[in-house]
Amino acid sequence: NNLYSLTVQCAKCHNHKYEAISQVDYYRWLANFSPVFNPQRWVTSTEHQIADDSKKDKEAIDRRNAQIEAEPAEDERESQKRTYGTIQAAVEQSPPSATYLLRRGDVTKPGVEVQPALFSVLAEPPAAGGFDYQPQGATSGRRLAIAIQVTNPETVAGSLVVRVFVNRVWQELFGKGIVETSDNFGVSGSRPTHPQLLDWLAAEFVENGTQLKPLIKLMASSSVYRQTSIRKDIATAKQRDPANLLLWKARLRRLPSEYVRDRTLAVSGELDRSVGGPPTPLLAKPNGKIVVDMESLPTPTSHLRRSIYVLNRRNYHLSFLTTFDQPFLTTNCTVRKPSAVVTQALTMMNDEFVLEQARAFAERVASEMPAASAEAQITKAFQIALCRDPSDTESRTCLELVKRETEQYQEAKLPADVVGRKTLVHLCHLLLNTNEFLYIQ
Repeated sequence: NNLYSLTVQCAKCHNHKYEAISQVDYYRWLANFSPVFNPQRWVTSTEHQIADDSKKDKEAIDRRNAQIEAEPAEDERESQKRTYGTIQAAVEQSPPSATYLLRRGDVTKPGVEVQPALFSVLAEPPAAGGFDYQPQGATSGRRLAIAIQVTNPETVAGSLVVRVFVNRVWQELFGKGIVETSDNFGVSGSRPTHPQLLDWLAAEFVENGTQLKPLIKLMASSSVYRQTSIRKDIATAKQRDPANLLLWKARLRRLPSEYVRDRTLAVSGELDRSVGGPPTPLLAKPNGKIVVDMESLPTPTSHLRRSIYVLNRRNYHLSFLTTFDQPFLTTNCTVRKPSAVVTQALTMMNDEFVLEQARAFAERVASEMPAASAEAQITKAFQIALCRDPSDTESRTCLELVKRETEQYQEAKLPADVVGRKTLVHLCHLLLNTNEFLYIQ
């Protein structure tokens, strides 16, 4: 179970080979979810979400909206309505049936009946607020009892969840967790490189009310996070710590797939930053490439929204994202496996999406620097794409590119304004293809 960063599936058939999880533990844990996924009386849930407001507030909003709907039509009627969000939830369908230990995991060989419980290694004594489920209205209360245990940092389960969460945040910011196997904190997992640091960060997280932003600020403002991956004085460090476990320099990391696409849109000035709403639909072409379905967009700019809003199925991803290692979620993905392959470079050079954004990027530079010199436009493009000014060498190289492209287009007898636009597009496309654009240094 990835909540605790421990895989327990093998305990379905026998006691865990490495961890302190028995086969009985597995089926006790399974019993907590039988009211929703009931193997004895299987009923498919028709409810997949609940309101994020209280039941009383939801009913009040629904009544008010119904009254507004019943009034004579007015231009402002829709604006008077109130709304509430929704939360994805699994809804119990029927009273829980008995859960049995399956001998050798065989569904045709039920053994002893078991009762809902946490794993024994995480159990708290009843006097200390241990696992105790009580019916909650029409529900069994089993999942609520689990939630109480794992969100309370004073319990064994809760303290472990805090460390797992803090480790995941560290992994996002530094590329690798303090415990490298972020999906396995068990005996067979990696040992923490800095166990005291992990404990301290977990304590700070709890002290700040388990608020995420203070935790991120704490990590991001540290001197270790603010290091560069480019170091000159590395001979001794490489000899003593070649794997960089002690973080004597930052790890060179490529942006995740979604960030590559989103950053390209942000630099071009085309990014639609609206929040919420329906997903951006996809279309599978006959050649196997999966692209945005431009004929079925919910809004005119849906194709320019952040990648989090692109329709995401387990094995059906936008081809651009797949090229940059978008994971296929047939199982949980706790750590992405980045690659550096030629198809990524070819995509950034030839993909229609990248070429369109390069043109939009050039238009942005031209609109923000009208009637500017080539040198000024080059500096502006660097500032937008790479957040810095170009070096003298980079300026000379880019000026040579502009000059060479200008001469070629002039030989083709193109109008001067067209020549200027095309050479600027080449420059912007070049910056989108730099390592600095794709990698965190």
